[in-house]
Order: sequence, then C-alpha cells, then structure tokens
Amino acid sequence: MPNPRASRAFASPAAARRRTRGVLLQTAHPLIPHALPSHPNPLGSWVAARRVQYKRGTLTPEQITTLQDLPGWVWDVKTSRWEQGLRLLTAYAHHTGTPNPDSYYIETTEDTEDTDGTFTLGAWAMSRRKEYRLGVLSPTRIAALQAITGWEWNPYDAAWHRMFTHLEQAAHHHGSVAHITQTAVIDGVNIGHWVMAQRTRHRQDRLAPDRVNALQALPGWDWAPHAHQRPTNGQEPAANRTPVNPASTDQAVQH
Repeated sequence: MPNPRASRAFASPAAARRRTRGVLLQTAHPLIPHALPSHPNPLGSWVAARRVQYKRGTLTPEQITTLQDLPGWVWDVKTSRWEQGLRLLTAYAHHTGTPNPDSYYIETTEDTEDTDGTFTLGAWAMSRRKEYRLGVLSPTRIAALQAITGWEWNPYDAAWHRMFTHLEQAAHHHGSVAHITQTAVIDGVNIGHWVMAQRTRHRQDRLAPDRVNALQALPGWDWAPHAHQRPTNGQEPAANRTPVNPASTDQAVQH
C-alpha cells in the first residue's frame, strides 16, 4: 500500500516534476546535492527520500514514471557512479596507455554526475583498491577492473618492480650497474634518479628488506658509490687512507 507521506510529497505531481526538472536542467546532472544555495528547500534530501521509497516499494506507478521521465534520472546512485568510473577509467587507459591514474587526478568530462563537470578518477580508483584490500569488492567488479589491460591493485609496488627490471636489464647488458649515474636514462626512464632514491631510502631505513636484497644482488651495486671515488686532487679518499700512527710520526720528526 502506498505510503501517505509519499502521496503528500507528490501532492502536486506536475509541480514536483516541473520543480525537479528545472533543477536537473540547471545543474545538468540527476544527482542533486542535499543542499542547493539557489533553492531554500532541501530538494536534494527530497530526491534521496524518493529513492529510499522506491527501494521500499512505497511509490505509486505514477510517481515512479514521473521520476523516470526526468533527464538522467537514476535510482541507484552508487551503481551509477561505479559504472561512470569504470567507463572513464577504460577511456583513460585507452588514451594514456595505463589505467593507473595519479591519486589526485581529476577527469573533466560530460559523462559525470558532478555539477562542475569533473570526476575524481584517481580517488575513485584508490577507493576500489581499498575495497579490494578489505575484501568488500564484489567478484564481478574485481573482474571488470582486471579486464582493463595494465590494471594494478598496488600500482606503487608495480612501479618499483618495473624500474628494477630496467636496472636489471642494464646490469645484464653492461655486466654491472656501477656505470649508472644520477642522470642515467634507459628507454626514456630516468633510472639514475630512481637509483638515487633507493639509496636515500636505504640510508633512512625506509627500504623493505626484500628490496634491499634484490638491489644488493645486482653486480656492481653500491649503497655509497661516491665514498669510494678518488678526489680530483689525486689524493686517496679519507675512507681509504691508511691511518697514521702518531708515535711513528714523532719518531720521524726526531730523526
């Protein structure tokens, strides 16, 4: 039996339709926020309440039709946002070659629910990874994301291994990684900068043991290569000099 409150909310279906349609056309999307500065009444809350009533089965067929006739109307906001995110991520991967945008990346598109025409795609992707780690992402959605070529559940870990592979290939080609300088570039990748970053993290005790072992296993790897370099004045580095016995020095002076 229809809820009396729902009937009161639609006391004038035509008026409700005109009012909601006007806001939809003005904001250009169907997901009205709970508060609109230009509308003193909480129309966003009203719309949310209609969706709740729809799930409970308390809206009349006429009320359902009234809402469904509105441009862009959706009943399930979360599902709609998931579908939008998946579409935008697929397009992003097609244009950039990777489905792993930076966490702060914002997509500007008409295919979005946000009033300013943007979609926080980086944050959306991070949220899906978090759901995966927590075990709350459905198998269907897991499969949909994994179907996008290049998708990574831990992009930072994957990026480290990609850089290590470049370094490993350099070691295989040259027989050592001792030639890698801070400005070294391999296949367009600044491997020298990455190598310096690994040494810095190691000094700060922030490099995982398995990564320490992997780097140390490379031929020619050195955590402090500059400490072994000969100064330009031709003298041995302080670290390599033989300590002088003060007593022998005094004896030499006496003689």
